[in-house]
Amino acid sequence: KAGKDLFSSFIASCQVFNSAITRLKPDEWQTLCYHPGGVISVQTLVRLRLLEIAIHGWDIGSRLAPPATLSVETLPLLVQFISDYIRWFFRAGTRLLDPVRFRVDFSDSYVNPVDVIVNGDSAGIEPVGTGPAKVMLLCSSETFLLIMCGRFSVSLAAEAGLLEIRGDRHLASEFSGWFQGA
Repeated sequence: KAGKDLFSSFIASCQVFNSAITRLKPDEWQTLCYHPGGVISVQTLVRLRLLEIAIHGWDIGSRLAPPATLSVETLPLLVQFISDYIRWFFRAGTRLLDPVRFRVDFSDSYVNPVDVIVNGDSAGIEPVGTGPAKVMLLCSSETFLLIMCGRFSVSLAAEAGLLEIRGDRHLASEFSGWFQGA
């Protein structure tokens, strides 16, 4: 029965969620709540829900009616969410002798470039710094999000013409091993 009514169940659960969110007072957005990834604020839960709906909507659209796209209005918010919660997208490996700085320059004028710094066993995203980057990735914010969520590898995105790599191509290909989605 669940398979047969899956879409209607999804719509009903969205309505309940949306109704609860719209009733929140401004001071309630920082209320802590449970999530399998940890205790997070209601505001973070809403941002995570936005990411899930956007990415899984892309998953469905890319199979049923390619080419699928993410909503332009959500892209800056989703890039910021990934920046704030990079630990959910990062797959730790062996600690590196020196951190690797990947500069991501977005072709979208409404999203600021970022530096992704990987230490091997940890990673962070920050505004572009003054330090040199070993690798520069030039792409749309949508391509970056799809890479971070494990939908594309850096190599496949480059082969498809969605991303330009400047610098160490070997390190660029390793990027996808560290970031495989949430």
